[in-house]
Amino acid sequence: MQWSVFVLILMGQCSFCLCRLYEYHFVRENKTWEEAQTYCREHYTDLAKVFDMTDMKRLTDSASNQGEAWIGLHNQNNVNRKWLWSLPGVKFNDSETKWADGEPNDKIHPENCLEMINHKWNDYPCTFSYQFICYDEKNQKQFHFIDDWTTWLKAQSYCREHHTDLISGLTQFNDEEVKAEIESEEYTYVWIGLFRDTWRWSDESSSSFRFWDPDQFTDESNKECAMTVSNGKWSSDECNNTKHFFCYDDRPFQCQKCTDEQCSNTTLVTCSSETMCVTASIQVNSSGTPAQQIFKACASSSLCPATGSHTFSANLGALSAVASTKCCNTYNCNTETLPFPAAQTVNSLECFTCNPVTSQCTSQVQCRGEENLCFQASVTSGSSTSPALGCVSTNMCAAAESLGSLPFMQSLGSISSGPSCCGTSFCNNATIPAPPTTTTTTPTPTTAITTTTTTPTPTTVASTTTQEALETGCDATMTDKVILIKEKKTWDQALTYCRDHHRDLISITDPQKQRWAEEVAKQANTPYVWTGLRYICNEGLWFWVSDKIVCYNNWELKHEMDRCGMSAAMQTGGKHKWFKKDDKMEFNFICTER
Repeated sequence: MQWSVFVLILMGQCSFCLCRLYEYHFVRENKTWEEAQTYCREHYTDLAKVFDMTDMKRLTDSASNQGEAWIGLHNQNNVNRKWLWSLPGVKFNDSETKWADGEPNDKIHPENCLEMINHKWNDYPCTFSYQFICYDEKNQKQFHFIDDWTTWLKAQSYCREHHTDLISGLTQFNDEEVKAEIESEEYTYVWIGLFRDTWRWSDESSSSFRFWDPDQFTDESNKECAMTVSNGKWSSDECNNTKHFFCYDDRPFQCQKCTDEQCSNTTLVTCSSETMCVTASIQVNSSGTPAQQIFKACASSSLCPATGSHTFSANLGALSAVASTKCCNTYNCNTETLPFPAAQTVNSLECFTCNPVTSQCTSQVQCRGEENLCFQASVTSGSSTSPALGCVSTNMCAAAESLGSLPFMQSLGSISSGPSCCGTSFCNNATIPAPPTTTTTTPTPTTAITTTTTTPTPTTVASTTTQEALETGCDATMTDKVILIKEKKTWDQALTYCRDHHRDLISITDPQKQRWAEEVAKQANTPYVWTGLRYICNEGLWFWVSDKIVCYNNWELKHEMDRCGMSAAMQTGGKHKWFKKDDKMEFNFICTER
């Protein structure tokens, strides 16, 4: 039994960073660490790796009450210890150090943590107790001297709970605020965020992030495999013990798709914005002639709002369909062909339906099985528009409203007005709004759901989800690569650079693209990064450089007045909110490219 959640991963350690989507999967099967590693590599990519606190939250959110569970970190006692900074994204450089004379010396072995005195670094056992300095990326005062004597792990835990992390990286130590803080305090020794260990990730990634529980983790030599514990932090255990475990998968999300109506052949396709796969076996009756169809494809949340088995049913008199479906959210998970649904028994609901020849809608139909609503709409097929009335299940009505067609009944055409659904017998006798006088001829698809979209007039700024974006004309594609450029430029200079060297400044049009941008922004060396959002004075509106309207936003100060010469910059730390900044300011920026 498995749960999954979308997260993001940074690729590369160069002057720009690419990011792409991957998934965490929690597997409720008891296995040793090596057995779990084998399972993850066979079914996904590898045992889970974690880059920062954001990833850690997504990992724990992907499973409830998971208790102890293996992750991909394990201790390799036969390798050299490696120095790492506690703050994710800060890379240790041997040429950027402030060692005291004769340090590091590992005098009281093992000396795996760093304390500082008189601006010089000394290695000491992590179990010693010293004061410490926290870094806070969210507040104007970024560095905080904590006058509390404690171990290195407890100091790290305190900083992450109350601020961001222990002070990390030579850039922070050279900050004037840090120098002033140190000079103003009377102290002897303070912990800083440098440590070394022999723990490595299963997939050999270089993440320095550690989230040890200071009250449980003791780094015992016989406990060489890392696990999550009940409070969400980490400890270690003997690798031969069995536990549940977390995997991750960085393959593009793909599903099987039928190449014909009978699904005699399928092909593996990469989904665009869909996060589900669906397989369905459909019993159709058209004018008294029964037929069976199989459907497999990527599925939107309209068709698959949740994983599991569902029954869709509709009876429009001359045309009826009952579909047994199964929705899943893991790679290539819809290979199964389901049994066709059994005959549905009648229920107490009755609805009006239409004569397909005369278009008179005074006939009556007895609803069956899951059909608990009466339905009415106008449908267009080619140049012909006609009314459609009958019985539907709740999920069929909801899907039709979002998709613009009745799922698994594509031959009916697309919905040009409506639909509306009601729950009492013969409640669907209201006059149907007249269809548009102009219609567009659209070929009737045979194996795919037809989705109609409406482009809004770009005068309204709306906040919408990814699925809503598909329905309102907002950009919901997921194919752009995201690149952080670590150069300081004004907004106009950043726009020119992106268009000359890549594609454009980033347009963040949904929450998933926001998460992409958040992950690369963490690598920036400026407090904000430019996005492609700019205030247009003569329109009095904010627009993306991609000409998309603002359907999704993440503003920090919504009450701040708009003015000419403003563009949107995203915070590189904290909650990654958007701020209105003078476009003459210079920041790093994020480009996109295909």
